[in-house]
Amino acid sequence: MKKNLIIIALLLVSITSFSQSWFYESKQTDFDGFIKAAGVIGTGEFPYSDPLLFVRDAGGEIDIALTGTVGSYGNNLYIKVKFSGESDVLVYSVIKSDSDYWIFDMDIGQRKLFLNKLKVNSTISVRLCSENGSDDYKFTLYGSTKAISKVGL
Repeated sequence: MKKNLIIIALLLVSITSFSQSWFYESKQTDFDGFIKAAGVIGTGEFPYSDPLLFVRDAGGEIDIALTGTVGSYGNNLYIKVKFSGESDVLVYSVIKSDSDYWIFDMDIGQRKLFLNKLKVNSTISVRLCSENGSDDYKFTLYGSTKAISKVGL
């Protein structure tokens, strides 16, 4: 009996230690001032195994981005987003800066709605697209409410 309890405890520890969850970070920079961000590392197909989805408040501006994809996609970049529990597929234009893809065609109301969806759903699937192809990524939203709230969003 004692041996079974130890095995169950070890399984629970390994499951929680390897699960994805959102993190929060804040820092002061000489150029951008005080920045607060929340993000999560997701999963993707090789070689994009550590994509990062993050939101940040940089001086009152809400930024939403995907990074760590290392892809070179060409022109006409856009992103498709599907939240768990919802049937709609949302499509947004993105701007590439190095390996970062910034969602830019949302007004402040749409950005707040997007943040709310991050807080109330359990996963988000993201497809980064162009005329040259697409790559799929998946992110857990476990812990997103707490992390995004620390950002003040």
